[in-house]
Amino acid sequence: MVESTSTFNTEFGRITFDVDNLLNEEYQPLVLQMNKEVVWEKYRNQFFGSGRRVAVEYSISY
Repeated sequence: MVESTSTFNTEFGRITFDVDNLLNEEYQPLVLQMNKEVVWEKYRNQFFGSGRRVAVEYSISY
């Protein structure tokens, strides 16, 4: 999974941009890998990881 974080310091505070799963790839978290032996096949693919997530943060120091 590719992640990107950028931080910009300004005179008014700090701004941070964060993107998880930048390429929006399907991946299997540990929970899915552990549940490969689930008896009901329709439940086997319900544990895929989340898609792309974007976060913006603003902070000030005082």
